Amino acid sequence: GITVTLAGSITVSGDWTNDGGTLTGGANTVTFTGTANTIGGTGTTAFPATVIAEAAVYTINNSNSSTSLTFTASGTASSLTLGGGNPTLTVSGGVTINQPTASVITALNINGGICTIGGTLAFVGGNTTAGRVGQIAVSTVSLTANGAVNFASNTTDANQVITVTGSGSATFAS
Repeated sequence: GITVTLAGSITVSGDWTNDGGTLTGGANTVTFTGTANTIGGTGTTAFPATVIAEAAVYTINNSNSSTSLTFTASGTASSLTLGGGNPTLTVSGGVTINQPTASVITALNINGGICTIGGTLAFVGGNTTAGRVGQIAVSTVSLTANGAVNFASNTTDANQVITVTGSGSATFAS
């Protein structure tokens, strides 16, 4: 495979397929902006800081890692889903889920596979309008958060949600 070294941050609007290459991201950011796209391939990718942008909808079908993961505050629903193939997503730093700016859901969905967060899991946003939901939904396999879990200081609890259903599990180390 080839090695790609980022000289700056990049935006990905389509599928990301790694069939054996290496990404050297450094202090840069990979921002995903596409809708109904996949992150997959036969190889794993070690992403630098990763951003799920407004209206971005991605499904991970292989195992990957990232130094951090941020969901932008947006007026259109966005999501990152661990899907088929029992993938793993390991985030060595924090995960930040910014509250949407409209009545939509911004979600990290663990529908298969394992998600491990090494740093702080933070729900950010102070708007009290119901329906502006940042959520993590675990329905199959597991979520492990090794750092603190911080909820935004607003009075609408249902705007920041962690749900565990089916055969899913969640472990909070702090």
